[in-house]
Amino acid sequence: MRARLGVSSAGEGFRLGAGQVLEFVAAGNYDVVYRVRRAGEANARAIEVLGDAAPSEQVRPRLVQEARTLARRSHPGIVRRQDAGAERGLLWFVMVFLAGSNLADLLRRARSPRRAGDRLGGGGALRGAGLRQRPPGLPPRRRAGEGGAPRRRPSGPDRLRPREGPTGGARPDRGGAADRHSARQGSRAAPRSVDRHAPERGPFPGRSPLPVPDRSPPVGYGRPGFLGGARVTALLCGLAASLTLLSPITTLRVGEHVFHRRTLPNGLEALAVDDGQDERVTVFTVYAVGTRAETEEVTGLAHLTEHALFTGTPTTPSGAHDARIEAMGGESNAYTRADYTAYYAHRIPAARLEEVLALEADRMRNLSWRKEDFLHERERLRVEEQHSGNADLQLAARRAYAVWAGRGYGAGVFDEHGNSRGPKLSLAQARAFYDTWYWPRNAAVVVVGPRPGQALDAIERAFAQLPAGPRPPSLEAPALGAGERTLEVPLSRPRLEWVWVGPALGEAEDRLALLLLAELADDLKAEDGAPIEVWQGGRLGPDLFVVGATGSQATREVEKAYAFLRKGEWSDEALARAKKRLRDDFASLPLRARPYFSLAVRVATLVASGHADYAVELPARVDALDRARLIAAARRWLSPERRLVLRYRPTAAAPSGALPDDVPSLRKVAERAEASGDYPRAIAAYEKLLTKRPGRVNTVIYRYQLGALNRRLGHLEEARRQLLAGLKVVEYPALRELLEQVEAQIARGGAPEPDAPSARPESRPSARPESKPSARPESRPSARPTSPSGHRLVGTEGAPPPAWAAEGTEVMGRLEAWRGLPFTRDLVVEFLPERKDGPAGWYEPTTKRLVVTLRGSERFGRGTMLHEMFHALQDQHYDLVRLHEGAKTPEAERALRALIEGEAMLAVQELMNYDFARHAKIPAEGELDVERFEKVFHYGSGLQFIRAVREARGWEGVRAAFAHPPRTTAEVFHPERYLRGWHPARIDEPPPRLPDSVLLESAARGEYGLRLFLSRSPRTRPVAVELGGALRGDLEHRLLTPEGEAHRWWLEFSDARSADRFAAVAPEAVGALPGVRRAEAERHGTRVLLRWLEPNGP
Repeated sequence: MRARLGVSSAGEGFRLGAGQVLEFVAAGNYDVVYRVRRAGEANARAIEVLGDAAPSEQVRPRLVQEARTLARRSHPGIVRRQDAGAERGLLWFVMVFLAGSNLADLLRRARSPRRAGDRLGGGGALRGAGLRQRPPGLPPRRRAGEGGAPRRRPSGPDRLRPREGPTGGARPDRGGAADRHSARQGSRAAPRSVDRHAPERGPFPGRSPLPVPDRSPPVGYGRPGFLGGARVTALLCGLAASLTLLSPITTLRVGEHVFHRRTLPNGLEALAVDDGQDERVTVFTVYAVGTRAETEEVTGLAHLTEHALFTGTPTTPSGAHDARIEAMGGESNAYTRADYTAYYAHRIPAARLEEVLALEADRMRNLSWRKEDFLHERERLRVEEQHSGNADLQLAARRAYAVWAGRGYGAGVFDEHGNSRGPKLSLAQARAFYDTWYWPRNAAVVVVGPRPGQALDAIERAFAQLPAGPRPPSLEAPALGAGERTLEVPLSRPRLEWVWVGPALGEAEDRLALLLLAELADDLKAEDGAPIEVWQGGRLGPDLFVVGATGSQATREVEKAYAFLRKGEWSDEALARAKKRLRDDFASLPLRARPYFSLAVRVATLVASGHADYAVELPARVDALDRARLIAAARRWLSPERRLVLRYRPTAAAPSGALPDDVPSLRKVAERAEASGDYPRAIAAYEKLLTKRPGRVNTVIYRYQLGALNRRLGHLEEARRQLLAGLKVVEYPALRELLEQVEAQIARGGAPEPDAPSARPESRPSARPESKPSARPESRPSARPTSPSGHRLVGTEGAPPPAWAAEGTEVMGRLEAWRGLPFTRDLVVEFLPERKDGPAGWYEPTTKRLVVTLRGSERFGRGTMLHEMFHALQDQHYDLVRLHEGAKTPEAERALRALIEGEAMLAVQELMNYDFARHAKIPAEGELDVERFEKVFHYGSGLQFIRAVREARGWEGVRAAFAHPPRTTAEVFHPERYLRGWHPARIDEPPPRLPDSVLLESAARGEYGLRLFLSRSPRTRPVAVELGGALRGDLEHRLLTPEGEAHRWWLEFSDARSADRFAAVAPEAVGALPGVRRAEAERHGTRVLLRWLEPNGP
């Protein structure tokens, strides 16, 4: 009898968990296992009973919750607890009853590689559920032997002995996910990546974080030889308990950003990165497959499959995916590249993250494949290809085809209409491609937004139930050897290229060396001033290094560039500048501001394809490259023996006569002239295209082309004019970036931009905006004495100015170029000695006084001067005094200040590559810093407001915002409301009539006031953003009474649920106010009345 459990070992007549106990099975120190049968069920089950001597009352709820979580998980490596509960002082778990088994047989089965993988996979399937290795508070268990006598677990060297891996650490079998990359790379060794292939770099240095069952029994059981053939009729929960480990999270630091990473048991890579934006998130789903997986017979198949994912699932019909994202105020789309395909849901509400992840998980493996929906998307593909085709793409395709002969990166060329074979491929072909590549083990999901840990949990909940899928096939396509080929192309001038197949991304040092060599050769010019093209491809596999020139002197120019590379004919200063550009390649990209150029997508692609270390280690690897290593890499990879010479024979007649009048012919002329190096004729064709009344998109493209072409020819002022004209149409980031390069070049009197990164294309450099990189690092200071407007920094006052104050005029010029507004007056900067407190700088609109305090780093000082100079520019155009006079309420004044500070902070962020969002987080715990909270709103939320307005309506929209500023903080928090003319709900509740009271104020606190109110207490801080977003209007009455200051705050919410939640948490939030001890909240439909009293002091 085991009296302390309150159950007889026979279990006669005992009922528990809605079941009749049939017989005793086994016993341990703290539990007894019985066979039971529940009413209405034919098969018996096992029930494990823990008595009141086991876990404490505080621990029992945790155990029940864990067991119920386990019951929702399904995996071959999990022993499923089907139910759990507590009654009569007992805690019980129901499991599957395994009749006729014995422990030795179970252990022998566990020794098989498949069973080992199942067990480890089962553990991984539970990681995100918050389960632990052993329930808290429960001592190590002993298991039953013959006759129910307890047996002790082995200890010492016989306990768990992991298999040793090649590095001396244990190498757990990850169900095939770990060796995915060796399958892709043939005989080459798989590159090492963070936490996947290198145990010594994981959270448990030198050993595996999970035991491998090949050499020892599962945790909770004795050794097979020790128990022999002891008969056990139920598999106890030891196996499941031993596997319920928290999922390990590793981090990848790329520039200033930290990516949190978790690998799911099915191989899917979950990533999350916080960019400081709390309200909206962006989700990218990246598959490690692109056009490289095609063959000559099925070109366009990867792109067609991308389109197929929008055809719908049984739960989300065709068109519903985009509609649901757009209804949230977000944006949905996808794009296909050589090595990956990316899908995104951009700027969705953070509260809807799980819903969006469920949509992505649904279409990953659950497409309906309705024929009519597929044919619709295939037709869309046909039209898209025809509109996006150009001479550059054709030339790149011909080059790749010559190198790879219709395989890999050289699968095929386009027809005369710009189409691949995609518009003719069948549903069956697309479905086969989908079933080969679209699986969790070949994908990464990255969430850009707040709370990375919670985002990883959400990803796991959405995707963990999907099967891993087959290992993707290898994509290695051997390139042709050295030689010479002549290609006939529709160019008007001959062209020569020397081509080598360079190293894959896995050979990082050599890849980076060739990228650096291409950077060093970026400014080489031919005798006629045209650039000599030198570039290294950036795709994952072995990619091209190309030296090319166009015209009659092409051979001499190519030979000159080749000698430059092989002999190391560059200065130390040029090498340092090129290294800086290359180091900044990843760090300068935005996380999500431009989904097609997202750093998050780049990192996800690297992680999904096994190259996570590349971005992390890039700066150190680049720094380690010196002249000797670069020359050695050039001689190793760019030898004459490995060279393929491509001669392009022009088939188009030399241009003569007038340009055509119809738009299609003009486009063709412009593209061919550009590809042929005939830049003057290309410029003339693009200028004529502008006279044909193009739409907004084409206008921006033509202006960009004209800016790029004029810059190549050294016509910098004309390039600037064209780019500014394009930015007046729409604030397109690529135009802004190119304008920054042109302005910096003008400021140095026409010298090439030393710090602007060049394009790192997948195939061939293109001047088109969609192929350019995005954000760039801060440009170097210029010594140019005047800004483009002619106004300048004419002097300094106060403390002795720092050396960087001499850059003031150059800063003014950069601000003019960035904003497209000229200064109308000269400036004077007053420098004050360092002070520990107070603002770092300020601008006084009434006196025009511009102050910068000398504190912090040099970069901080530069940023402060730029920020305050921008306020002066604002004042010269918008009259800040008049704007403040027009803000009649505290709510309107706060919104106006966010508008003003937000634009100035955006200037600092984009011109100095400063990520303000990283410094704008409100801590989840601890006392609230109210001053910091206010600054985060003015600078951070204001920045996001300006950026959203600019993205929607360009700089003209920003100018209109200063003419008609937002009047509520809700419009600042939610720019889409401002853009659609939103107004807060009107509340007409009169002030209460209290005895001997005097009304002090009746005013709206607004969303800012509500968020501040809820954020004062750490307990209510988590709901501040959600309830703030649900606020539709408010009115607070403050009255002076003999007892103190009485508050009556009416709040209108968008729905009754939000009103309920606020009414429930409001008293807690009031308690965080000084001196307030009691509050009352009443709900009236969607309105809440909150009352409290601030008593008089002693």
